[in-house]
Amino acid sequence: MVYACGRVYCRFKRQSHTRGEFMSDRKTLSSKQKIMLLLSAAFLMSTVCFYLIFSVVYKKNIRDIVSSDMKDNIFHIREYVELIFENADNVASIFTANAFLQTYAQTEDAQMDRMEIRKFDELLKTIGASSDMVDAIDIYIEPHQMLFTSDYGATSRLDPDTVGWFNALMEQDFKNRVTTDYREHIHYWNTRSQDQVTILRPLYSSVLGKKIGFVAVNINCIRFSAILAGMDGPNNILTDEGGAILMGAVAADAEAKLADLAFINDYSPEDALFYKKIGREEYIFSRSWLPYPEWNLVSFCSIKELMRPASQLDRYLLILTLLNLTMAGITVSIVLHGLFGRLKKLADQMERLKHGNFKVEVLEAGKDEFSHIFRLFNDMAEELNRLFNENFRLELLHKDAQLKLLHAQINPHFIYNIFNNMNWMLQLGRYEELEDLVDAVAGYYKLSLNEGKMMISVKSVMENLKQYVRIQKIRFRGRFDCEFDLDDSILDLELMNHMLQPVVENAIIHGTEPVCGHTNILIKGFCREDRLVFLIKDDGAGIDKERLIEIKEVLEKGSTDGKGYYALSNVNERIKICYGKSCGLSIYSKKGCGTTVLILVTKYPTIQDLYLNNIRC
Repeated sequence: MVYACGRVYCRFKRQSHTRGEFMSDRKTLSSKQKIMLLLSAAFLMSTVCFYLIFSVVYKKNIRDIVSSDMKDNIFHIREYVELIFENADNVASIFTANAFLQTYAQTEDAQMDRMEIRKFDELLKTIGASSDMVDAIDIYIEPHQMLFTSDYGATSRLDPDTVGWFNALMEQDFKNRVTTDYREHIHYWNTRSQDQVTILRPLYSSVLGKKIGFVAVNINCIRFSAILAGMDGPNNILTDEGGAILMGAVAADAEAKLADLAFINDYSPEDALFYKKIGREEYIFSRSWLPYPEWNLVSFCSIKELMRPASQLDRYLLILTLLNLTMAGITVSIVLHGLFGRLKKLADQMERLKHGNFKVEVLEAGKDEFSHIFRLFNDMAEELNRLFNENFRLELLHKDAQLKLLHAQINPHFIYNIFNNMNWMLQLGRYEELEDLVDAVAGYYKLSLNEGKMMISVKSVMENLKQYVRIQKIRFRGRFDCEFDLDDSILDLELMNHMLQPVVENAIIHGTEPVCGHTNILIKGFCREDRLVFLIKDDGAGIDKERLIEIKEVLEKGSTDGKGYYALSNVNERIKICYGKSCGLSIYSKKGCGTTVLILVTKYPTIQDLYLNNIRC
C-alpha cells in the first residue's frame, strides 16, 4: 500500500507541473467573494451599531425633553393657581375694613336701617358677579349670627349645626385659611357646587379689636381642574400637605396606582424632579410647593407611556434593520451560492469515496482554482480505484489459497480414518459390515466432492452428515444415536463444505469412544436474525477443565502451537476467513456431562460479498 500511495503522489505531482499554465489565466473569484463577505459584515455591524446608538440617544433625549416640559408645565400651572388665590385674597380684602360691617357688628339688629342692609347686599352680589374666578362670597357676622351671601342674599335662619361650626371656627386663630370642607356645613343652597375651595379671612372690629366674623371666598374646584387638565402631556394633581389628592386631571390607570402620594413629603421642595418606582412601573415626578394654601402641585408621567413613541420607533428601526440584514443576506447568499454549491459537490463525492465507492467523479468545466482541484480529485479517485481492485484481487487470491489449503488438510485426515476402519474390519472378518461401509463411503463422497465447489446447501450438508454417521455407526456397532433437528427455512441456504463434519467426528471419537455405555448426539440448526446457528451436542465423556482452557486458547489464537486440536482449529479458521472475524466456533463442556459446540456464521459468506462488490465497482 505504501508503494501504491507513492505512485499516486508521483502521478499527481507530474500532473500539477503539466497544468501549471492554469495559474496564469485563472479567474480571481475567491477575492471577489472575500470582498463581498467583508462588505456584508461591515454593513451588518454598522446597521446594528446605528440601531443601538440611535435607540439609546433617542430614549435619553425623550427623557430630557419631557423633564424640561414637565418643569415648564408645572411652572405655568403654579402661576394660574397662585393667580386664583391672589384674586380671591383681593376680594376678601375688600370687606375686612368695610364700614357697614363694622357698624353692623356693633349695633343692635333692631336699630339697623334695613335700607343699609339691602345696599350692602347689593354690593356683595355685584362684587361676587364681577369676579370670574370667584363663585360665591359669604360673610358671617357673629354678634347677629347673620350670614351675607353673594348668590342668595342675607339670612339669619341658620341651622344650629352650622352656627356651632361657625362659632368653633371663630375661636380658632388664623389669618388666612384654605379649606375644602366649608361647603359640607352649608345645607341651604342646592345650586351651589359641592366641590369648592374656600379661603377664610377673619373680620376684626376696628374699635374693640376683637374678632366679629369672617369672610369666606368660595372657588369652584372645576376652575382648578380645568387648569390642571388644560396642560397637555402628563398628569397634574393638587395634594394637601399630607399627600392626599385634592383634585387633578389624571388618567384612570394612574389614579388607581397613585391614590396616595404621601411619599411626596420624602422629597424636599427643592427636588423639583425625581423618579419613583411604584409597583412594577416607574414614574417621573415634577413637584412644586405652594406655601399659601400649603399644597403640593405635582405633575407626573409613566416612563412606559413616555417611552411608547420610542418603542414604536424601535420597532420601525428593528424592521428596517431586519430588512437590511435580509437584503444583505440575500446578496451574500447569491454571491456565495456558487462557491459553496461547488464545494458541496466535492464533499458529496468525497463522502462516497470514504464509504468505498471509488467510481466517483466531479463534473466541472472551468479554469479556476476549484476546477483544478476537481480534476486532481478525479485523477486521485481513478488511481485509488485501480489500486484497490489490484490489492483486492491479490487478497482474494490469498484467502482462496488459504481455504483450499485448510480444506485439503480436512480430506486426508478423514480418508485416513476411513481406511483405518476398513483395515480393522477386514482383519476381523466383518465382511458384511465392510460392504456397508464401502457403500456409505461412496455415498458420502458423492455428496462431499460437490463438483469442487466450496459452498454447498444446508440440505446437502445434512445428507452428507447422515452418510458419515452411518459410516461411524458401522465402526462403533451402534453405540450412539444421532438426531437431526433443522428449521426448514435454512435448508436452501448455502454453507461452507466440510464445516460440520469434523465437529461431529470429534463428538463421536472423543465423546462416544471413551464411554462404555450408549451416547446421544444432537445436530441442531436454526436462523437468528441474519445469522445461522448450529449446535452439535453430545452426552458423552466431556472435557476436563484444563483441556477445555487449552482448546479455547487455540481457537482464540488461531494456531495450535503443537498442542493438537487440529480439526477444531481448522474449522474455526475457515469460518473466520469465509464469514468474517465476528463468526466462529465456541465450545462448552464439563467432564462426564458431555460437550456442546456452537457454530455461528452469517447467512452469506463475507468473501462472496466482497467479490460481488468488486464486480460492481
